[in-house]
Amino acid sequence: MDTRIETRGPAWAGIVIIAIMFTAFQAAFFTLGSAINWPDSLDYEPARIFPMLVEKGPTVFAGYYLYLLYSLLLIPMIIISGDLLTRQGSYAGRLLMKVSMGFAVASAVFRALGIVRWQFPMMHLAELHQDPATADAIRAQTEVLYYTLNLYAGKVGEHLGVGLAGALTLLFFGGGLIASDLDRKVSGWLTVAIGLMILPLEDFLSWIPEIYITVSTTFFLLWLLFVAGWLFRLQSRG
Repeated sequence: MDTRIETRGPAWAGIVIIAIMFTAFQAAFFTLGSAINWPDSLDYEPARIFPMLVEKGPTVFAGYYLYLLYSLLLIPMIIISGDLLTRQGSYAGRLLMKVSMGFAVASAVFRALGIVRWQFPMMHLAELHQDPATADAIRAQTEVLYYTLNLYAGKVGEHLGVGLAGALTLLFFGGGLIASDLDRKVSGWLTVAIGLMILPLEDFLSWIPEIYITVSTTFFLLWLLFVAGWLFRLQSRG
């Protein structure tokens, strides 16, 4: 089979997936931001966020589905791009890329578990809390459940998914590029640097700048565009 066809098809699939990811994230950001002032709303008190969830329920549901799409597409993006960028490389490079793919699956699953809390259990708690017929004792319990669920599922999605597993995905991806012996060391070190940036330092250090998470997220999105560029160059040379 023509190797150009073998390369171009998957490369274009990867480029399309990255385009969808980038668009889905931006759409989720603006949808949720306009509805509930996301991501600041992640730390809101129950009395503040519950009325917003009830009022903007369908919009919030749709916004988080866009964010879920962005998160789950990390799996095929890493698998396709990682395979293409190290296919002709060393065994060590391919092996490290396989590890990256495994962490990408873990990252996407953890993110999904964190995201769906807002679409289902949080919505249920909000409706119960805002119902005038709800007894005061039950309303107080919904607030306790909100704090507990938000802490647990939030750390699963943000600490494990976005932060830890996400960082390990990029660290091993970059390591695979460096070890592949295909003259991609600069790209590999760039990926490693961004992987270090998205480590969940806010949970390990007593203080980090408030803008840190915004900056690290921006660099990850820019990295996606870099990967799309690498795939485009790869298919054009295929």
